[in-house]
Amino acid sequence: MALFFLYIIIIFKLIKDVKKLLVYYFLNDHRNFKNCDLNFSNNLNFNYDKENKKFIIKKNENFLKNYWGVNLESVTTIAGNNGVGKTSILESIKNRFLSGFATLPLDTILVVKKDEFYFIYYSEKFLDEKSFIVINDNQYCFSKLQLSKEENIKILNISMGNEDLKLQFHKVTNKSLEEDSNEIRRKTRLGNKRSLIFYTSHWNYSIYNRNYEKFTKTNNLDYIDLSVSHKVDSSVNSFVFDEDEAIFSDDMRIVNGVSNNSRIDLDYLYELKVGEIRTTLRYLNESANDKSINENLIIPEEIKIYYDFITSEKRKESIFFNIDSDMYLRFEKKDENFFFEQIFYRYILDSKSKIELTETMILILVENLFSNLSHILPKGITEKIKESEKSVIYNLIRNEDIIPLLRKFSEISLNELENLTFKKKIEKERKRVIKTRVERLLDDYLNFIQYVLEDFLKNAEYITAEPHIVHFAQVDKNKVSINEKIEINIPAIKLNNVSTKYMYSFVERYNRLTGKEKSLHFVWRNLSSGEIHLLNLCTSLYVSIKDSVYKDVLILLDEAEISLHPMLQKKIMSILLNILNSSELQEKKIQIILSTHSPFVLSELPFNSLILLKKEDAGNVIVQNELENTPSTLGANIHDLFSHSFFLSDGLIGEYAKGKINEVANNLLNNNLNEVLDQDYIEKFINQIGEPIIKARLIELYDQRRILNKPKEMDSIIQDIERLKIQLKNLEEKRD
Repeated sequence: MALFFLYIIIIFKLIKDVKKLLVYYFLNDHRNFKNCDLNFSNNLNFNYDKENKKFIIKKNENFLKNYWGVNLESVTTIAGNNGVGKTSILESIKNRFLSGFATLPLDTILVVKKDEFYFIYYSEKFLDEKSFIVINDNQYCFSKLQLSKEENIKILNISMGNEDLKLQFHKVTNKSLEEDSNEIRRKTRLGNKRSLIFYTSHWNYSIYNRNYEKFTKTNNLDYIDLSVSHKVDSSVNSFVFDEDEAIFSDDMRIVNGVSNNSRIDLDYLYELKVGEIRTTLRYLNESANDKSINENLIIPEEIKIYYDFITSEKRKESIFFNIDSDMYLRFEKKDENFFFEQIFYRYILDSKSKIELTETMILILVENLFSNLSHILPKGITEKIKESEKSVIYNLIRNEDIIPLLRKFSEISLNELENLTFKKKIEKERKRVIKTRVERLLDDYLNFIQYVLEDFLKNAEYITAEPHIVHFAQVDKNKVSINEKIEINIPAIKLNNVSTKYMYSFVERYNRLTGKEKSLHFVWRNLSSGEIHLLNLCTSLYVSIKDSVYKDVLILLDEAEISLHPMLQKKIMSILLNILNSSELQEKKIQIILSTHSPFVLSELPFNSLILLKKEDAGNVIVQNELENTPSTLGANIHDLFSHSFFLSDGLIGEYAKGKINEVANNLLNNNLNEVLDQDYIEKFINQIGEPIIKARLIELYDQRRILNKPKEMDSIIQDIERLKIQLKNLEEKRD
C-alpha cells in the first residue's frame, strides 16, 4: 500500500512539473495584423505560409543555450513604433491564457510546448488535406500524418538534429465551438497548470479588464495582475469588511462595498503605496543572504514613518489648514468624544512642548481607532457607551497603561452593542454586522498598539527619532484655535538584515488593520521616482513569481522601462534577470514576453528573441524579419539602433530644431545672405549646432555665400577708387 501511494505521489509530481512554453502565435485579420508570425521559442522558428497552406519549422542555428540563465526558458521582446499593436498582442496572449480558442478571432494558430511535445492548435481553414508540414526543407503531406484515437488530432514524430520533435495537430472547428465552447476553452487555453503575471504602467480601466480577477477565480486559473488600474481597485476593495456590509450601509449607492461619497475620501492611493512598500520589504527580507541579485538594484538605506494627524473625514472640513503646506496636530475637544478618548488626549497633549516618539505613534494610532469607530457606531450606541464609561476609573500614568484601558473600553462597547434589541430580521442582521466590525476593529488596534509598545519600539538600535515642528490646532465645537507649535518625533529606521525583518513585520501588521482611516506614511529616503518605479517592478515580480501556484510562469511586461532614465533603462534587463534567476526562484520555470520602445533593451537581445512590428502604407501590421543594415541587435551600438528606421525613419534631430536648420540652409542655398536672416544670427546659430556633419555643411554653405558675394563688394570698391581718382585729379588741377 505504501508503494502504491509513493507511486501516486511520483505520478502527481511528474504531472505538476510538466514544462510549458508558448512557442508560436499566428495572427491574421485581427485588427490591423496581417499574417503575423509571432515566434516565442528561441531555438525553433515557426512560419505559416497562408497562400500555400504550409506550416514550416526551422531550427535556429544561432540559438544560445542558457543565455538568459537557469530559471528562464525564453525571453522575447516585441518592438515597433506607436500604433503597431504591441500592447494589443500582449492583451491577445492574455486572452488566450484565459480562454484559448473560445474567443475570437478564430483565424489563429497557437503552438504550446509541454515537455517534449508540441501541441499545435489551428483553425480548420488553415490546414487541410492538401497542406504540407515543412521541417528543415523536408515536406510531409498533412493528409498522410498519423491519426490519433481522438478525433481531429494528427501526429508527427521526427528528429531535427539532436532534438526529437513530437508534434500534435489539434483542429478547432466552428462546429465544435458551437457545440461546446467551454470544452474548447478548457483544452486550448494557455492557463492550464500555468501561472500568468501581467504588468503595465498604462491606465487601462475598462470593465473588461476589471472582470479578469473574478473570471480567473471561477475557472481556477492563477492570474496575477500588477497593472496600476488593478492595484487601485484592490486598494479600494481592501476597505470592505465582508459581503454583508453593502447591504446594511446607510448610503445605498454602493460600489464594491464603498459608498460613492466615501470613495472620494478614501486614501486608496496611499494604500497602494503601503502595499508596494510591504512587497519591497518582503523581498529585501527574503533575499538578504543573496547579495548577487541586488548588485545593480538601488536598495533604500532607510525608511521613515510620517504621520498625518488630519484624517480624511476631517481633512475635507479643514481646507484652510493648507496654509504654507504646514503640518497640523489636530486635537478634538468636542463633547461628542468618548470619555476615554478625552482622557488619553489630555495625557499626551496637555502642557507639553514636545511629544516623544512612543507617545506620538500611540497618539496617531488611537486617533485612527476612534475615527474609524465614528464611521461604524450608530449615534444612539455612542451615547450609551459614554454613559457606561462614567462609572469606570481611568488611570493613565504611563504609556503602557493604554493597553488595559483599551481592553476596558472594548468590553464596555461590545456589551452595549450586545444589549441592543431589535424585532425585525434586517435590524438583527445589521446589529450582527456592526458588532462584528467593532469587535474586529478594537481587537486589531489593541493588538497592534501592544505590539508597537512591547516589540517594535524596543529595537532602539535601529530606530532614530527625528524631530519635526508642527502646529497644534485645537477644535472645540467647530471653533479652531492654533495656539502654538509643538515638537513631535518621527521614526527613521536604518535598514539592514535584522531591521528589515522588524520593519516588514510592522508594515505587514499595520496593513492588516481594519477601517478606512490610516495615517502612517512610509517613505524611502533619497530615492527618485524612477528608482522607486524600478524597485516596485522588480520586487513585485519576485513576490508574484514566488507566490505563483504553478512551477511554469508566463510574464507579460508592457513597456516596463517607462519613466526610467536612460542609465536605468540600460540596467533594467540585467537587474530583472539577476532577480529572476535567483536561488529563491530556482523551482520556477519562467517565460517573459515584453514590449519596449527602448534601444537599450534591444541591445541585450539575440536577434531571434526579437519580434519587430512594422506598419505598411496600407495600414496593415506585419512582422519585419530583419533590421535593414542591422542584422544583429545583441550588443549593438545604441546610436546605430536609434538610427535605424525602426526608431526614427527621418533622422535623430528634434522636429523644431530640424525646421530651423532647414530655414538657415535654404537661406544660404538661395543666396539670401543678409536677407530674411541677418549674418550675425546665422553665425551664432551655426556655432551652437552640436551635430558635426550638419555644422560643417552649414559652414561650407556660409563660406560659399560670402565668396559669391565678393564680386559685388569688389565692384563697389572699384567704383569708390574711380571716384577717388576723379576727386584727386580735380584737386591736382586746381592746385596747378
